[in-house]
Amino acid sequence: MNYKNSESMDFTDDKPRIQKDGWNYGKQTIKKKTSITLDEDIGEHLEQLKEEKGLFLGSIINQSLRNYFQLGF
Repeated sequence: MNYKNSESMDFTDDKPRIQKDGWNYGKQTIKKKTSITLDEDIGEHLEQLKEEKGLFLGSIINQSLRNYFQLGF
């Protein structure tokens, strides 16, 4: 099965998402699952941004990484 092509995956009610090799495949999204340990100052800054902007930590981290790697999203 080609996991990079979600159109060919079986997303029945029994399998709404497929997880393989740290990737989580859904009907409309593909996400990389990871766990990271942050330094205290970065963790505090992210919590402050979360409260100020009302965003999820994942959204803040994703946008920061896009900016850092110049992915332009």
